[in-house]
Amino acid sequence: MSKSLHPLEYSAGAQSRLAAVGAVLAEDVNQLERLIDEAIIRASSIGQTLTGGRLDARIAAGLGQGVLEDLAQVIPTAVALRGQVVGMHARMERMAGRIGIEAPSCGYEKPGENVPEKPRVIG
Repeated sequence: MSKSLHPLEYSAGAQSRLAAVGAVLAEDVNQLERLIDEAIIRASSIGQTLTGGRLDARIAAGLGQGVLEDLAQVIPTAVALRGQVVGMHARMERMAGRIGIEAPSCGYEKPGENVPEKPRVIG
């Protein structure tokens, strides 16, 4: 049998301080997500430059193979990190709801579990 969680109650001053901390955390987590996405994009770009540059320069395939293999391990590691941060973000949103702070929408509809993401335009 699961327990129903009820929002916790805080004084107006405490609620205001919690909201301020929540706003800073939300910005930091969103920035972290963006930076990880940018790292994945950059790693993919490195792969394109390595392989495309080798082809354009007509260099043997063996040259740079080790670097390409290293990169092939970096990308899934970055993707796994992204998944961990997304999970952390979802947990933080649940925690915010539990303490009565409304989590701001940041441009994307948050999908349910195993549901494809659908970006939405805000504004």
